[in-house]
Amino acid sequence: MKRNVAIVTASLLCVSLLSGCGTKKDEDVKVTPKIVKAQSVQEQSLVDGLTYIGVVKAKDTKNYSFLMSGKIATINVEKGQKFKKGDVLATMDTKTLQYTADISGNTSETAKATLEKTISTYDTNIQAAKTSIETLNTSIAAAEQGIEAGQKSIDANQVALDAAENALNRLKQKLSDAKALNNAGGVSDSDVKDLETNLVSKQAEYDTKVT
Repeated sequence: MKRNVAIVTASLLCVSLLSGCGTKKDEDVKVTPKIVKAQSVQEQSLVDGLTYIGVVKAKDTKNYSFLMSGKIATINVEKGQKFKKGDVLATMDTKTLQYTADISGNTSETAKATLEKTISTYDTNIQAAKTSIETLNTSIAAAEQGIEAGQKSIDANQVALDAAENALNRLKQKLSDAKALNNAGGVSDSDVKDLETNLVSKQAEYDTKVT
């Protein structure tokens, strides 16, 4: 903005010498001429403005961050640069993350392999156990059949033994009766002798069955 400024410097020197006090007349006062210094008017340009000290802040401020902590590899924007939705502002160093992911992947694969092996071993063991159970059931069934057959044999032997014992007792009674009749003359000595021989034979057979 331009203004016309008139700078005038005037130096006035006024010396009044008064002679006398009170009693002298006005025409007796000596007047000294005034000295005036003049300067011409010039046109100048002045800057009309105000200066303040402060801090300028943005109206809206947003903080951006990554979902995970880590080391920033690149920053794709500069201070004051404009960007739009979808622009990549920065990227992270993913070496550590990739290393961790690889370790996790290897651990997962190892766990899967172990699980599959365990399941396979489990299935094999279960099948072997089923086969063993079937074999044991077959053996038990055969043993039960053997026991049943043995019991039948025992029962048959017991029946035969009882029959042999009864026959032996009858033979003993018959011999006793024959001896009584022999004393009375009703049975010959040879018949008694035959009965005694038969009794000895039957007793031997019975003793063999008992042992």
